Amino acid sequence: DVFSLGVVMHELFARRLLCAALMNTTEWDESEGHARRVAAGFRPAIPAELPEALRALIDACWHGVPDLRPSAREVVRRLAAIEATGALAAMDAQKAAAKGGACCAVQ
Repeated sequence: DVFSLGVVMHELFARRLLCAALMNTTEWDESEGHARRVAAGFRPAIPAELPEALRALIDACWHGVPDLRPSAREVVRRLAAIEATGALAAMDAQKAAAKGGACCAVQ
């Protein structure tokens, strides 16, 4: 579903797994509490260093009203448009330079 796609895009582009620590180190009650917070509207902060169009797309994908989320086709169209600007390549190059040439590692 598009909500989950928004979460995965956040994880991929932010290079940080959102729920890994929660699911691996907490009790079931805490996991359910997190799910309730998400259902009530909680969303993690989208890193400011991501291109604005990508931030807007992620935000749209996990909109609280399912009917207001973009279709998968629209997500693909918007991702292609973002890629065409070169913003993603620039972001990857900047992150690689900051890590001494290492790229594409999830933290």
